[in-house]
Amino acid sequence: MVDNAEAARRLEALRASRRWVEAFALLRERAAQTTDPELSAGMWFEAGKLALEQLANQAMAVSCFEASLAARPGQREVEDRLRALYEKRRCWRELLALARSDDERRELEARIEAKPWWRRLLGG
Repeated sequence: MVDNAEAARRLEALRASRRWVEAFALLRERAAQTTDPELSAGMWFEAGKLALEQLANQAMAVSCFEASLAARPGQREVEDRLRALYEKRRCWRELLALARSDDERRELEARIEAKPWWRRLLGG
C-alpha cells in the first residue's frame, strides 16, 4: 500500500502533467481505501470536482459528491453542487431528498406539479 505522502506527490505530478483520468482514478482509489471519514469526504469531493471540471462527466461527479456526503453528511458546498447537477439532470427524487426545509420541499414539489412531464419522471 502506498503511503499518504507518496500518494500526494503522485497526485500532484498527475495534475501538473494534466493526466486527469489517472488523477481521478487515484483520488477515487485513495478515498475508498481511507478509514478517516473527513479525509475520505475531502478526496471524494476533489474527485467530483475533477470529474466535473476537467473530464466534463456529470455522472461521475454525482457519484463522487454522493460518496462525499455519505462519508460526512451536511457539507453545504457538496449539497449545493449536487442540487445543481440533480436539477440539470432532472433527478427530481434526489433533489427532493436534499431539501433543507419544509418550505424548500414544498417549493420543489410545486415546481414538479406545474410540469406534467416531471410528474411522469417521478412515476406519478
